[in-house]
Amino acid sequence: MHPGEGNINADPFFVDPATGDLHLELGSPAIDVGNNSLVPAGVTTDIDGYPRIHGGVVVMGAYESVPRTPQQQVEILIDEVQELAEDGLLDQGEVSALSVKRVNVVKHLAGDKTKTACNVLGAFTNQVQSLVDEGTLLPDEAQPLLAGAASIATDLDCS
Repeated sequence: MHPGEGNINADPFFVDPATGDLHLELGSPAIDVGNNSLVPAGVTTDIDGYPRIHGGVVVMGAYESVPRTPQQQVEILIDEVQELAEDGLLDQGEVSALSVKRVNVVKHLAGDKTKTACNVLGAFTNQVQSLVDEGTLLPDEAQPLLAGAASIATDLDCS
């Protein structure tokens, strides 16, 4: 990390830096916190060809976040849960309980029941926060799940 105004001192949540994939994961603290005035005139797309400013504020880094449906974002959350299980941080019961909520969010979204999907998403968030409160997960381990769920809730206009 480089000190200075406008930089962040946090894990950017790259997809796979070991293989050079520097796209940002859902919940990255670098999403939508850049400075639009620093985007050079005439630069309208990122290096993947997506609009450089999506969602009103530029992403820090070379890749703008790719627009995803709430259903796709939920799938990414479950991938994050699986990674925590593979790292030995969650047991199968915890993974199963979070996965059931994922299935229900997707099912309710497919049935155009956004309010119900928001309620289930809230239950997912509460369960993750409980895992932090009881010491199963550290706050930084839960951050991608909590930030990802918050992003989905914003996209669904849950209130």
